[in-house]
Amino acid sequence: MIAYVINPGTSGIKLACATLEPSDNPALPGKLRVQLDRTELPLAQPPCVADLPKLSQAIAEITAGWPVPHAIVGRGGMIGRVGAGTYRVTPELAQYAVQGQGGASVMNLGGPLALALAETRGVPAFIVDPQSLDELLPEARETGVMGFAATPNSTP
Repeated sequence: MIAYVINPGTSGIKLACATLEPSDNPALPGKLRVQLDRTELPLAQPPCVADLPKLSQAIAEITAGWPVPHAIVGRGGMIGRVGAGTYRVTPELAQYAVQGQGGASVMNLGGPLALALAETRGVPAFIVDPQSLDELLPEARETGVMGFAATPNSTP
């Protein structure tokens, strides 16, 4: 399986072509071999929603010579309280990522960028373990400050 990985940051967008193959060891059938070919799209300033068309085009050009992918995976973002996992990016999710909770954050561009590239390649787009992941047990929310409980996006 081949997956492209898109990880937007403030100074650049990290890109990888991940080749996943089953283990050669029959005793470890669930173990995968992963080969990553990495590159980066450097940016002069942190990207924003208005930059999506330009960034999508630049990523398409950079990945044009890569093998045909089975999926495109983007960095998750602040999409609300969700459990750990992999989520398919739909146009609605991509829109919410840039307009909803934390929409101005660079990390929220991963899903929309993945979707834009996936649509041109005819494959599905996903995000994995968004930053708004919420799996704390009640006792892990205790902060030591009376009346203040930790949430996924708070610090005491």
